[in-house]
Amino acid sequence: MPSTSELEEVCRQSFDSYLRSSGARQVAWRKGEDPPDYYVRVDGITYGVEATTVMEMVTVDSMQFPVASIHAAIHDFVGEVERQALLEGTLSGHCVIAVPRPLARFARFRSRLTERALDYIRRTTHEDSGSAGVLLHQAGGDWTIQKAIGSLRTVSTIGPITALGFEAGFKQEACRLLEMVITRKARKLAHLSVPSVLLVLNEYRIIESWHYQECVPGLASLEDFHTIFIVDDEAAGYVLASKGAGWQSGEAEVSP
Repeated sequence: MPSTSELEEVCRQSFDSYLRSSGARQVAWRKGEDPPDYYVRVDGITYGVEATTVMEMVTVDSMQFPVASIHAAIHDFVGEVERQALLEGTLSGHCVIAVPRPLARFARFRSRLTERALDYIRRTTHEDSGSAGVLLHQAGGDWTIQKAIGSLRTVSTIGPITALGFEAGFKQEACRLLEMVITRKARKLAHLSVPSVLLVLNEYRIIESWHYQECVPGLASLEDFHTIFIVDDEAAGYVLASKGAGWQSGEAEVSP
């Protein structure tokens, strides 16, 4: 999951590329006072620009979390286990940590899980492979670690399951989340005296960014923005809706 500054820059670059490819003669950016994140002057007209994101949410033990943050936390945890085991000199093969279901209070258990994983690695240092060891018992599946046959000195993970409990209505959920983002940002930018532009990075990875076009008829807050621009995770983008002549459609792609 990108940091706030990275998110803003990815969105800015994508929209800048779109503006220039759409025939804008002059495009000048400056940082805003947050809000907005930026101001952009396009052919003599200034716009306030706010960058945000739409991402999957998952409910764990009655609490909601962004899917991207769950994956990032698990990735950091597994990386920490690998680094410490390498420093100790106890990691002699490939170990796999299975995470069938995320934890709502992962931070509380992290140090305990790390130590249990390291203890397993120490005990299996001189073995080619080993039976699975339980790191944490929980409903819906235990967190386990197992040493696999192989020469790689690494620790990897499998899980949580891809959909993380999402039902078939993921497109409707994406539209609901987009409406929430638009409404929240419209309130945040209500003080602006210039037209406002919303740049939305799609991190709802279960759908393609173009699916947001299907949301437009039901978005009540579109009128609060001059333009809403969707950015996907490869920095390409398109205009979802706009009041600007010549901004009605089109795509942009940022070169590497």
